[in-house]
Amino acid sequence: MEYTKDWYNHNEKVIEVRCKWEGTILILNVDQELKSWLEKIEKGLDVNMVVAESLTDILALPAFLAIINPTGIKSKKWKEHFQFVMEYLDPKDCSYLFVEDPKPKIPDTLEEMIVEYRQPLSYYELKKQIILRLNWVKRFLANAL
Repeated sequence: MEYTKDWYNHNEKVIEVRCKWEGTILILNVDQELKSWLEKIEKGLDVNMVVAESLTDILALPAFLAIINPTGIKSKKWKEHFQFVMEYLDPKDCSYLFVEDPKPKIPDTLEEMIVEYRQPLSYYELKKQIILRLNWVKRFLANAL
């Protein structure tokens, strides 16, 4: 299922984003080095990288993985975010990979959403984690059919 979102500025279409859950990675607050790694990975794998502007985008846009630098996002926002996920979403729909410490406090029921990786995060570790998630998505979709 493909999701299309148009962003407008004063009634002028600025951008159109096309997202498929099984092929979309959302990124939020990541630095330029990580973005360049993701651009290389995006070219090599069948995925699309979409830059999220807020935690709301993480909820609104379908994606199998969200790569987030949690620095600068207040704990109250995270609490509201995870509360919404627990009430309205299936935690298996999206995994979260946090690239910086401190990571937000995660409710126990959502721990399975969090991607654990070997520190420090390298290009190859990031690519490995994305491939592992893509393989999970492919198995999930194959079993759903």
